[in-house]
Amino acid sequence: MAHGLWQIDPDLGPWATKEEELNMPSQVSIHPALDGGVKKGQAGFNGGTLVCACADRPVKVAIKGAIAHNHACGCTKCWKPKGAAFSVVAVTPHENVTVLENGDKLAVVDPPEAYFERAKLAQKKKEYDTAERHLRQAISVAPHEVGHLISLARFLANQGRQRESDAVFLQAQKANPNAPEVWFARADVLIKQKRNLDEAKTLLEKYMHASLTPDDPPKQEARRLLKEAGGV
Repeated sequence: MAHGLWQIDPDLGPWATKEEELNMPSQVSIHPALDGGVKKGQAGFNGGTLVCACADRPVKVAIKGAIAHNHACGCTKCWKPKGAAFSVVAVTPHENVTVLENGDKLAVVDPPEAYFERAKLAQKKKEYDTAERHLRQAISVAPHEVGHLISLARFLANQGRQRESDAVFLQAQKANPNAPEVWFARADVLIKQKRNLDEAKTLLEKYMHASLTPDDPPKQEARRLLKEAGGV
């Protein structure tokens, strides 16, 4: 739907003006290592030494063995070459990494997210006690981050710990009463558990009228859940 210069999706809202679209570059640099096409890695690669770009006391890290895989990351936390839209991250086991020099300059960029990623890995390994511990550590570092509270609430619900899950959802609602992601997640859990369906429908109706971000589930998914709960 058009509204002035804005191109509007009735569910998602405005993203770019026509002027902005005209000013967008015809080509976007993904990363210097990728712009000319993906190159095949070296067979038998056995590691090496990485040195950061700092002029003073550069950090040196030794990598032992092959890389599991590479991926391009567009988040705001990874370092990117000038003009590139993405970073390139190589994944290797923790035990294959050794800090050789100036390790005191290294720090975790986002401690809660680090705990959250460890929790996801533990869940994949079915190490549920470890996963719960990491989720709770993420919350202890960032108690007002509702995303981590939602993750713990979903985790507890999947473990059949209904009362504990309800308590964590309540904690998330108190931390941010106007967070649509909390409404959606709570409704989703209630519908899967086939309980408190009236509450679930109320939450989804609020969600349908909320302003969302690209990180929120699409309203089409909320409509699907609403139908599943017996709503219109």
